[in-house]
Amino acid sequence: MPLGSDSNEYSILHIDIRNYSYYSGTLSSWLDVPSEKALNRLSGHPDKEGYYQRCEKRLPVMAEYTELFYEKVQNIYDELKKEEEIFYDRIYAGDGIYYALLSNQHGEETIKIPIDFLKSLSKKMPEFFLRWNQKLERKNLSENNLKLDFAIAVHYGYLSKIKIPPRKIHLSNEQMDTLIGPAINIVSKVEKLSKLFSGVKIVITEKFFKEIPKDSDYYESLEELSSERVNIEGLSEPLKLYTFKDLS
Repeated sequence: MPLGSDSNEYSILHIDIRNYSYYSGTLSSWLDVPSEKALNRLSGHPDKEGYYQRCEKRLPVMAEYTELFYEKVQNIYDELKKEEEIFYDRIYAGDGIYYALLSNQHGEETIKIPIDFLKSLSKKMPEFFLRWNQKLERKNLSENNLKLDFAIAVHYGYLSKIKIPPRKIHLSNEQMDTLIGPAINIVSKVEKLSKLFSGVKIVITEKFFKEIPKDSDYYESLEELSSERVNIEGLSEPLKLYTFKDLS
């Protein structure tokens, strides 16, 4: 795989957990815990359990299942049958994972593998989230009928691999790699747009759609989410968005 500042076109998947921030709280939220407790004392309810206290109670379950989520997604990817060598990178971003895939031939496998990945995720992840939600319910830690679930966005675009200096330079000369580029930001924004379409868990951009061969079985199973193109921050031109009618 090219290193340094060289750019390549990747298929990029962003797998995200819906309602995760509400259940786990954010960094800025944790800073509000003392204020929340103080307000409860002033209102005469010093023992009242607030939202952020419940986040603290949920933290062990959220930490356990977030780790299992990472492991489950990677296991699903590892089970895929690949006909040629596929280079891929993962980027972990809290509750989300980015997979960037690149075929050494820049061929059909760069499109086929992401779609096969989508199919497997769609089949196997619902049971995982069912168990996660059930554990929260058993511990009386569910909130407002909100369920943890997943959504996936798929895009095709340019990324560059860069090197990150090691943390302990005096102990190791090894360097870590990561990917940067507008395609990462775009696929993240597209994933958020999935919330606008009721019941839709998979959103595919027009850029990825155009890479799917028209004689492919996958091509016929796609449908437009909107007849109009959608403006996406970071892109000069709006894109059409698609999803799969059937991934069986």
